[in-house]
Amino acid sequence: MELAGLSIRVLGALGLVLACLFLIVYGLKRSGYLGRVNGASNLIEIIARRPLQPKCQLMVIKVEEHYFLIGTSPQGIHRLGRLDGLDRTLTQPDGTDPQ
Repeated sequence: MELAGLSIRVLGALGLVLACLFLIVYGLKRSGYLGRVNGASNLIEIIARRPLQPKCQLMVIKVEEHYFLIGTSPQGIHRLGRLDGLDRTLTQPDGTDPQ
């Protein structure tokens, strides 16, 4: 009989600990401390991506109102340059967005 009572107490304590952990993680996600990795911010937008080799690519990214050419490789990410006046080239002659 003692074993059954002890098992119930251990399972109850485990359930309480798991419930507390769930509430902590839920609170952190709601407050924004967790979950920003998956694009919660729209400050950076990938405009175009061109693969060069299996692990190398060129990207045009937009940060606020500025456009940059970025190169990625196994050695890291490098800013190759700033693209000024790109807003004018992203619209068609009739003023519509090409997308």
